[in-house]
Parts: sequence; structure tokens; C-alpha cells
Amino acid sequence: MKILRQVGDFKLNEGNLMASGLFNVSNDSEMAQAKTGGVSNWFCDEIRDELLSCNNRVFLIKAKTLIKLS
Repeated sequence: MKILRQVGDFKLNEGNLMASGLFNVSNDSEMAQAKTGGVSNWFCDEIRDELLSCNNRVFLIKAKTLIKLS
């Protein structure tokens, strides 16, 4: 997977192989891994573009929300 953006422990990832053209966010902290697995569901390029264009504070809010929805 290719990391497109990282803010703290939160990463916006681009999938490869069968997940090519899909994206997710992940949180590598131990606490997040224990609570939610620390990974969102796959999503499209429209959400990726939103996450790339927002400031760091908004990115963290959206990333946390996407992981919680998983």
C-alpha cells in the first residue's frame, strides 16, 4: 500500500493489486488497533480527494469517523 497522507498516527492509504483504485485510512496506535482494528472500509477517490484537500484538523476528524464506521 502507498501512503498518500499522514497526520500523526492516521494514514490515508492507496490500495494495490485487487484493491487498486480504492483507498482507506488507518491508525497504527495500539489503542486504536485494540478498539476498532484501526482500519476503515475501502472508499472511492471522491472521499480521497476530500481527505487530501482538507487541513490537518479536519483530516483527523474525518479519518476517526471513517474508522469508527467500519
